[in-house]
Amino acid sequence: MRFNKVKPGSLFACVLGARIVFYKVSQPETWEEGPCPACGDAAPWNARSVSSGRLAHVCKNEEVVLLESKQDRAIHETVYLQGDDARRFFKEGYCESCLRPAGEWARPDRFGGCEVHGDYDRGGNLCGFLCSQCAGAGS
Repeated sequence: MRFNKVKPGSLFACVLGARIVFYKVSQPETWEEGPCPACGDAAPWNARSVSSGRLAHVCKNEEVVLLESKQDRAIHETVYLQGDDARRFFKEGYCESCLRPAGEWARPDRFGGCEVHGDYDRGGNLCGFLCSQCAGAGS
């Protein structure tokens, strides 16, 4: 797959060179030296290393191996909240992406609990919750 087809937030590795895992940034940054001499990209800092956090440049036509997208991961990993956690979530929770209050999109089941999509950081740690629309499940 060519890098320009990769969606922001997706994890990938370059076909050539070291097998370092990167993710595509949504807001590329510019180089002080100007555009990339190889591809002409005006904002070449378009990726970040998962392990070091350093910015990197991947030419738009470079072949990469897509590993996983944040959206795909969120669709498959849900969290079941119950008891005080569920009550607090309905009262104070929100979607990490669109910031809609949980009371607008989350519904308790017959036991008072709720199954929601988890929002995970690069290390796979749960850092919040996503509504079905933002998780890509549609509704």
